Amino acid sequence: MAEITRESPISSAEALPLDDRLYKLADAELEFLKATVDQDENSIRERVLTVQRNKEYPYPCIWAFHFVDLQMSQNPAYSMGTDVRKLALDGYPASNIVGCDLHAAYINLGHELYQDSNEKCPIWFIADDMFDIPLDNTNIEVEHKDLSDITTLSQLIGRVKYLYIGAVFHLFNESTQLAIAQRLARLVSREKGVVIFGRHQGSETPSVVSDNVWRYIS
Repeated sequence: MAEITRESPISSAEALPLDDRLYKLADAELEFLKATVDQDENSIRERVLTVQRNKEYPYPCIWAFHFVDLQMSQNPAYSMGTDVRKLALDGYPASNIVGCDLHAAYINLGHELYQDSNEKCPIWFIADDMFDIPLDNTNIEVEHKDLSDITTLSQLIGRVKYLYIGAVFHLFNESTQLAIAQRLARLVSREKGVVIFGRHQGSETPSVVSDNVWRYIS
């Protein structure tokens, strides 16, 4: 079994200073935010800057406004639910989508940005730790609940057909990256056509990025 080293917390003192000048939206991102947040560009900007100022988990991707990037649709979060909302807007059945983050704070910030909630938003969001997904079937009974009744990732074992994971692997060392991959494999269905995809930092040579976040890229 792969050894797990959990993510080290980042203090607010280590966070990069926010810079509004980094706020630059591509045309597709602006079009999406106009459809989901507000038609007024100034209102969009202020809403995005407001949620960015939350420093509970000051990741570099928040500093760089990646939470409003349409990363999944560009694949050939720190997204705060942006990618899955774009997926639904593009026509994928929202009732078949589950979004998950370790930190409920990001889910709540996503609701603040898009002015919706789990009651209003047809996409179901949960906060859970992927390392709690068991690697065997001991003492676990997978219930095929409606997605809107899901509260843990373990309840999705064997049910996921398309699995996207973004900006996660590089937060952990190599052994823990293997542990993540093993748990993702538990979630996906065994039917033909299953896809696991994502977007992470990488390097031809495994190394650590020493920028206070200590990302491990391989």
